[in-house]
Amino acid sequence: MESNLERNQRQESVAQAMKLVHLNFSSPFRIGKGENYIDAITIYRAFIKAYSLLGYDISEIVDDAKVKFSSLFPMNKGRLILRSPMKTVICNDRRIEKVIKGASLIDFEVLKSAELPLTIRCEENQDIRIEGVKDQVQVVRGVISASDGVHVRSFQTTQFNAFIDRSMNSAVPFSITSFFLEDGGILVSGWNRRVESALALLSETGFGGKRSIGFGKFKIIKVEEFQNFRLRMRDPSQEWKYLTGRGFTTGEFIAERLDKVNGISGDVNPVPLPVMGLLPVGSLLRKSERVVKWIARDNVLVIDPITLG
Repeated sequence: MESNLERNQRQESVAQAMKLVHLNFSSPFRIGKGENYIDAITIYRAFIKAYSLLGYDISEIVDDAKVKFSSLFPMNKGRLILRSPMKTVICNDRRIEKVIKGASLIDFEVLKSAELPLTIRCEENQDIRIEGVKDQVQVVRGVISASDGVHVRSFQTTQFNAFIDRSMNSAVPFSITSFFLEDGGILVSGWNRRVESALALLSETGFGGKRSIGFGKFKIIKVEEFQNFRLRMRDPSQEWKYLTGRGFTTGEFIAERLDKVNGISGDVNPVPLPVMGLLPVGSLLRKSERVVKWIARDNVLVIDPITLG
């Protein structure tokens, strides 16, 4: 017979299992300049707000990091499409080389098979191959995949409008840039009923900005188990992780004394900044107990996203 301790350990193990949440967006979401996805920082903020509205304790997200979230990634035909880590392209055909370098996304199934760091070659017959991947790959609409049928169904729009400045008796023009992604997926570790309830609430209220005019709403299509995997490094002695959200490593956080900062914006340009130690989505980083810190008491918003590998 199963003891109480064994049952609690089993339930804890189940709770820590990673889930892939399939979302289908019914409206565009508000984005920052140059962005076309919902970052993990935005998702953390949204879930904390939902937890608060539902009366749940947010400590499992903020203090204990029992629940973690990735950024929102595109999906197609049930397959997850991640941000491509840095890649080396070896190709004599300038046109094909440009297409490969411009690909910012990679099919998760391809990433699992590839040796990292990524090395992509185009052969004389224009076949594209990645070291470690048995079959040739395709690059379609900025996505590296094993099938030309895998692509991202999305588009960006800019709406122009104006508000009335009554003091000057004039109209002041402004624009709203939004991004529509038909299908997307979020990775969640530590899935439980509170997360499920919060997600259901967010499907009604939406993600991101301009929610008051209906932006960021979605339907929950499916929640399924997601099996983590070990990255295939070219040097087996190296242990690296794939970062699913922007963040600071613990060492960089302490070294730069960022714990004394009053606030860190979630809309920082996603490029490496040497002063702040910012890591973009898709970075490979050395194994770390916790990738980043969240110090709520000082109002510092530094997230702890999921790592793969």
